[in-house]
Amino acid sequence: MTTKTENHETHLVSLFIDNDEGTYSYFKEIADQLLSEMDQDDAVPILADAIEGHFDEAMESMEIAPGLEDLFRHALSEVDFYSIAEGFLEQ
Repeated sequence: MTTKTENHETHLVSLFIDNDEGTYSYFKEIADQLLSEMDQDDAVPILADAIEGHFDEAMESMEIAPGLEDLFRHALSEVDFYSIAEGFLEQ
């Protein structure tokens, strides 16, 4: 999946999703379900929220040193989840 405009953080998250079969299948299933229920413009923000929530939950479940946690949270705050969702829905 290629996003329209990518910063480094967005590119890395997109690569992770593409290379992890379980994660890719999970989000592809959500994308397909959304497209069966609504048009793409309405589906993008819903899928973007789902993807962002997935990574936020992953951060919460990890035991990370406090200084590194801030670094990782900052990196995730730079991810353009909307463009990742657009990429899924355009496939």
